Amino acid sequence: MKFKEITLLIAILIIIEIKAQTYPLYNTPENVFFVDGAYYKDLNNDLNKYEGKWRLNINSTSFIEIEFKKIIQYNDLILNKKYDVLIGECKYVLDNVEILNTITNINNIYTNHYFVANGIVDSVRGIWNFDCPNCLTDEKFIIGGLEDTERSELPSKLVMRHFLESGIEKIKIMFHVYGSVMEDYPFDDFRLPSGQYVLTKIN
Repeated sequence: MKFKEITLLIAILIIIEIKAQTYPLYNTPENVFFVDGAYYKDLNNDLNKYEGKWRLNINSTSFIEIEFKKIIQYNDLILNKKYDVLIGECKYVLDNVEILNTITNINNIYTNHYFVANGIVDSVRGIWNFDCPNCLTDEKFIIGGLEDTERSELPSKLVMRHFLESGIEKIKIMFHVYGSVMEDYPFDDFRLPSGQYVLTKIN
């Protein structure tokens, strides 16, 4: 076999191997979600519409602002996998007092981001069995979790959907923080309280 033919064969095998290790981020079957070295890809760019800055004005002295950014092939060094993920940071001001502000962390790739969305499901088949707030049949929505670095012992879950209201882009976020398994842990919620929030895109 000639050198060029050998080189072409090797290239084809590499491409096949790469394709074989790529799985959809959307409705990923449980039996392939933990493949060593796999890449879980946002094949339809469903995460893209969440990128940008979003804001909820609670009243004249209180607001929530969230910024989301999509990361391609986020490298999970511990689990030896790659994901397309949506990371987010938050600013929360209550009665003119800044309770939380992690916005400057949005460009830090390897850090504990406040929001991490690493799954896409629909209202019919959600492998984590999360309820989507007001989702339509077969509507895709985002799942993930949160981490408040000052309340690191509190586990959480996140559900988020994108929608248009009178032509204006909005997102509805529902998240729940579970109590700590540690005895006498001083906190039972994150600095941004659990609940449902509707934010409007501002940038």
